[in-house]
Amino acid sequence: YQCTECTDWHKKEILISDKSDLIKNLDLSKFKYVHIGGGNKQYALWQAMIIHTIVENYGSELLLNITEFYRKNDQDKNLRLKFSPGELLYEELTGHKLFTETYLNKLKLSLL
Repeated sequence: YQCTECTDWHKKEILISDKSDLIKNLDLSKFKYVHIGGGNKQYALWQAMIIHTIVENYGSELLLNITEFYRKNDQDKNLRLKFSPGELLYEELTGHKLFTETYLNKLKLSLL
């Protein structure tokens, strides 16, 4: 990362020894700079970290609004709707069934 005090580049190692260490480090906002580009954005862990950061800093409602926008867009293109690996990993790590429960509840309501 690039230090904001000396503007030099430093390496930072974060040791993850168990699931609780991983959960503690999901929020990307504690890092000064994070670049997720190219093929990296397809990794489930990066996706889960981005999801967690949005939820922690802006709330679940904003995240669900963003997700709903893209789900509708995919539906209009006749793409298969499914949960991303990052959404499922986020739910597994945090225990917060944000996606599966939200969309199951919507499905139940639409069937009524």
